[in-house]
Amino acid sequence: FLPPSQCGQGQSALIEKARRQRDERQGERRRELSALRIQAWYRGQLARIRLRCQLRDEFRASLSAAAPAGGGSISAEELLSAAAKLLYRFDPIRDLADFELLARRLVSSSEATASRAAYPALLLKKARAAACAAQLSKLIAAISACLAALQPDTNAGHLRTASVCLSALLALSTPERWGFLSALSNREAYLSGLRPLLARAFSGPSGASALLASIGRFLWLGLARQKSLLSPLLLGALLTASLRAADLGGWTAGLIDDFLRHLLSVPGLVAHAAAAGEAALPGLLEADAAGRLVDRLAESDARPLCSEQSPLDAGRLLCTLANLVQLAQLDLRVLADRLPAFCLAASALLRRLRQLVSNGRAASSTSWHPVLGWFSHPCDPGLQESMPTVAKQLQLLCGAKMVRLLFADLLGYEVFTLRFHDELASGGSGSGGGSSGSSGISIKRPTFRLLKGSSSSASKTSSTLPLPAAASASSSASASGAPAPVRELAGLRLADTGDCGGGGSGKRQQQQQQQRCWLRQSAQTACQLYLQASRALSQMRNDILGGLWISDLPRRLWRLVQSSGSAADWSSVANAAAKTASQNNHWETRRLARCTC
Repeated sequence: FLPPSQCGQGQSALIEKARRQRDERQGERRRELSALRIQAWYRGQLARIRLRCQLRDEFRASLSAAAPAGGGSISAEELLSAAAKLLYRFDPIRDLADFELLARRLVSSSEATASRAAYPALLLKKARAAACAAQLSKLIAAISACLAALQPDTNAGHLRTASVCLSALLALSTPERWGFLSALSNREAYLSGLRPLLARAFSGPSGASALLASIGRFLWLGLARQKSLLSPLLLGALLTASLRAADLGGWTAGLIDDFLRHLLSVPGLVAHAAAAGEAALPGLLEADAAGRLVDRLAESDARPLCSEQSPLDAGRLLCTLANLVQLAQLDLRVLADRLPAFCLAASALLRRLRQLVSNGRAASSTSWHPVLGWFSHPCDPGLQESMPTVAKQLQLLCGAKMVRLLFADLLGYEVFTLRFHDELASGGSGSGGGSSGSSGISIKRPTFRLLKGSSSSASKTSSTLPLPAAASASSSASASGAPAPVRELAGLRLADTGDCGGGGSGKRQQQQQQQRCWLRQSAQTACQLYLQASRALSQMRNDILGGLWISDLPRRLWRLVQSSGSAADWSSVANAAAKTASQNNHWETRRLARCTC
């Protein structure tokens, strides 16, 4: 017998030996399983590669062979099968030539009048509708991947490929252009039913959002330079495709944010679209893109686009502001109907821009920007080349036309009230103080022109700011397209003409007081915008101050201050506005008396 101490040592050695043997067996089994998995993956990968090559050969053979009864075109069923073969393990770089061939076939198929040869006609067939709708989503994702892989700045052939891909996208997403629907009697019913299917195809992470990102990247490579690489037709196709995707997506808040981040931040986008003319600009105006973007930027939940969490740097934010200013000037409905929202959106962008530049200057001033001055973040070379175009866009904010539009309430109120009171006095003297129903007073449509330069100059500008059409005293006024104070004044004409006694003077004074209060807010909003612009755009401060000196605008502003009460009244207005601004975080409120005008 062994001592107890030696027995314990022998037992521990046996246990340790058994544990090592068990660990070795487990490790060997894991290595065997790993080897089996690697072999299975390798065999599967080889099989998928062989299948992919086989499907590509079948795809080329199916598209090269024409159907005997199709007049040189394959049927829709064959095109559906061929597209499925190409989309299997689709590679946007290796399969670019094959996809261009498929895109051409899709364009010709969508224009076919025969249902047998029309690829979109499969959406109306019960047996093929689900497969065609699913494949349509894959085609949109493939087009987005192709646009993201193209390099138009280094390969001129990619411009032609992009045109073909965009033609296929527009042909598939625009049912009004499908040829087989023209022969149907209930065409409108089919169009209303096809729209939800197309909207579902553009939904999802690889739908409209991915397409906007790809188009924005392509636009940046083509426009972020001294001279644009994109032709007017290609630029129009890119903008039309992006607007089509946003429209089918419902213009949700996420899509509008993507539109702002990826497209509106492209330098000189709206300037190049305006230069392209009918090829690109009408789509932006008809889709009311400016109004949607302004409304989104004016919302409180859109603050991440103008806050520290914004994905836009100073250069892209400056391009966004420049494009927004020019787009709003091209679409006058924005400045007529959404003037406070536009001032709010532009002020938010300017405030964020000023923060970025101030933080950069505090760190180290190592980069020079022709508009922002010195700050720390380096600029993109393409952005620097396109900065003259961006500067011209920003100068529109300081131009005479924009100043007239932003101060249209103030400029139009005085002319309208003077014209109204003159005609009221002449009509009242002729009628002998009769009632409004028998006086026969008819107020004409007033239009006014602003003098360019000093008040003594006799030259007049070609642009006019029309005021609402004035009806007779017995009919109601309609002034939907005029600024808000003018609309309110037009609605109060009947009361002014009807009350000829002493009891109407108090009501007229109250109405005039309301008008002056609204004018104070309108003028204060415009002055705050220019105050932010003069502080953020340091290298354009002289242009901003020079642009504000138009005609007798400062004199009109001071006349508004004098006619709006004492300094105590303005102090209460400023305090109330400051309280509202601090609650909503809209912009830094300044009194009108401190305006740089």
